[in-house]
Amino acid sequence: MAQKTTYKQKHEQANREARATVVALAVTILVWIICGFGLAGTDITVFHTPLWVIGGTIGTWICSIVVVVVLTKKIFVSFDLDDEAPAATTAASITASPTTAASTAPTTPTTPTTPTTPTTPTSSQEVDHE
Repeated sequence: MAQKTTYKQKHEQANREARATVVALAVTILVWIICGFGLAGTDITVFHTPLWVIGGTIGTWICSIVVVVVLTKKIFVSFDLDDEAPAATTAASITASPTTAASTAPTTPTTPTTPTTPTTPTSSQEVDHE
């Protein structure tokens, strides 16, 4: 049987996820600085591209993927923030059936009303002068 979480516990979990996301962002920025700026002093090239370009782009991208996988597997929890409303029944909801509610509703005309005022023709419309 699953334990029901309270609204406070749900917000604590959301805060935990937010803090972990900020830490993940800091780790990604740190990896970008190390792989990008940290490798800038090396003269190593891969396919005529400096290593710091590859480290700063592909290394950061790989780090981001790893961080997201860790967040989703270890930190994030799937839950609904809405509190489940208690199944409260009132006397009005018990006695009112759909047919009763429909028969007491005011009736409205089903055909739309059209304006009865005559319209004056515009200059683009032809006027028949007889």
